[in-house]
Amino acid sequence: MKQKLFRLFEEKIIRHFRESHSTLHELSLGSLVGFFWALTPLIGIQMTLATITWGFMRLLGFRFNLPVALAVVWLSNPITMPILYYSFYLCGYHLFSAMGIHSTPISFEILSQTLNQAQALSLSEGLLLWGKFLLLDLGWPMLIGSFLIGVPVSIVSYPITWRMVKKHRIKVAERMNLTLREWEEKFVHK
Repeated sequence: MKQKLFRLFEEKIIRHFRESHSTLHELSLGSLVGFFWALTPLIGIQMTLATITWGFMRLLGFRFNLPVALAVVWLSNPITMPILYYSFYLCGYHLFSAMGIHSTPISFEILSQTLNQAQALSLSEGLLLWGKFLLLDLGWPMLIGSFLIGVPVSIVSYPITWRMVKKHRIKVAERMNLTLREWEEKFVHK
């Protein structure tokens, strides 16, 4: 099982970094954008948002590696979602508490109770109750918490990606009896 997960991680994420011939800046920026969107509670539209970001940044004259950004977005998936969402919620909840905005922490009992209340109402009233609960009680702390986690992680991903890819390229260049500069002149798309 562990080997299957590692192969999947290697195939879906790492390969895009290793095999890319983009500049270090474009790869690192792709990583930053991918982590930013991956660490939001917007599963289902994160890849679309990364692609829209890519198009918008191209209009402004900036480039990043879109396949890398999309690969990183895959770190947020149905398996990691419960851990990420709960982390986002806790982080936002504690920030709100520190700011004096107090609310009842959301437990499974409260979640279940709200769902039962919504089911007992008419469809429109139930959807309204459930929507308010998701947006106000759960959503805002989760959204704010995702930014508190996602922004620093995405910023830190830039230099880490730069160093890791540069180190890999140096090894590849040495195997070809080239310097990094020679390898980049020969293989990197500018």
